[in-house]
Amino acid sequence: LVGSERCIRDRGSVLKLEDRLRITAQLVDAGDNFHLWSDSYDRTMDDVFAVQEEIAGAIAGELQVSLGLEEGGALTAPIADLDAYEMYLTARARMRERGPAVLEAVSLFEEVVARDSTWAPGWAGLAQAYSLVPFYTPGSVTEDIGPGAWGPALEAAEAAAVRALVLDSRVAGAEVALGNVFRDRWEWDEAEAHYLRALEIDPDDVEAHQQYAEMLAGIGREDEALRSARRAVALDPTSAIRLNALGYILQQNDRLEESIPVLELAIVHGAEFPMPYESLSRAYRSLGDLEESERWNRQDYIPRLGFDAATEKAWDRQAAARYEAFRNRDVEAYQACCTELSLPGDYALLGDTVRAIEALRDRYRDRPRYNANALNPIWRPEFDDIRDDPRFQKVFDEILEHAGLAGAQLKRAPAGE
Repeated sequence: LVGSERCIRDRGSVLKLEDRLRITAQLVDAGDNFHLWSDSYDRTMDDVFAVQEEIAGAIAGELQVSLGLEEGGALTAPIADLDAYEMYLTARARMRERGPAVLEAVSLFEEVVARDSTWAPGWAGLAQAYSLVPFYTPGSVTEDIGPGAWGPALEAAEAAAVRALVLDSRVAGAEVALGNVFRDRWEWDEAEAHYLRALEIDPDDVEAHQQYAEMLAGIGREDEALRSARRAVALDPTSAIRLNALGYILQQNDRLEESIPVLELAIVHGAEFPMPYESLSRAYRSLGDLEESERWNRQDYIPRLGFDAATEKAWDRQAAARYEAFRNRDVEAYQACCTELSLPGDYALLGDTVRAIEALRDRYRDRPRYNANALNPIWRPEFDDIRDDPRFQKVFDEILEHAGLAGAQLKRAPAGE
């Protein structure tokens, strides 16, 4: 509890048999595991919202007695429509899955707010789902889908988040959504303020930790990003999306080998989620294990992109050609074969500083300001050997200036953290 010298945890369980519920709730002193308070409630499903409010009130009252806290603000009112609440829970589960399920989450959240437009968590969930849509638009995995897919989604997310906060100023999810909106418009100070506000409201909001971590990774604060990503995984250890973010941020911190088991675990928990395959392929390529790199890229990652057979074969041919180009350290062959797969960092790995810098400049020249993840490559370890080259530094500084990050420095976590 913020402002208290004691740390109090809530515990409980819910048993359901047909339409009957038995709910137990406990307060435990985390310092010595001493039970401060407990109670049980037998109710029907029709009473679920009433008992939720009753338990919350009992806990709040007990905390005031045991800790001497002053009367708190009003509790968030539960939604009265049980069907809408089930839709809300389903929508949150779909949003956690990511991928095409995000669009399903949007539809469910829209139905929730249509049934009750006065319930702030519904609007907050809708705002978060809207903010994720561009990342899971068809084509977003293999290419930059362009600003046209971002503008409407971010505007809708902002409007829904503001609506939620008008209804309830302490809805962490709405602050997370606004953080996402400003982050992906490259308005960094505003984004950070909203993420920190979300974590002030709810220090254990897993989306706040993960999305904040991704913003920090995009602006070079990799040490802080790593701490936030680890916290997100601690809160949600079986989520492929949380594990993938941690794996990628480990790579940003030049911990390629450490990232591999994390990314493999992400695939265990979400084999259909494509990002960990790409990150694994890149990690092995950077480590010089080309066979393993192309195995992940060609055999595992590519078939999950939803290509038709002809496109998949063409992509596979390019992947095979890239493998041969890397194996032979042949920059000319790489440039000739890899029109779709070409990455500035690959030229750096192949030892061609000039092409690496040119490719980096071409990638960011006149780029519209959207999608914070697009900035991740400039901080990757592939460029570490040429960061002090004046030619690289000139292009790097131009990119930072364009991104509103002039003067930003790469900060990585110290060894052992």
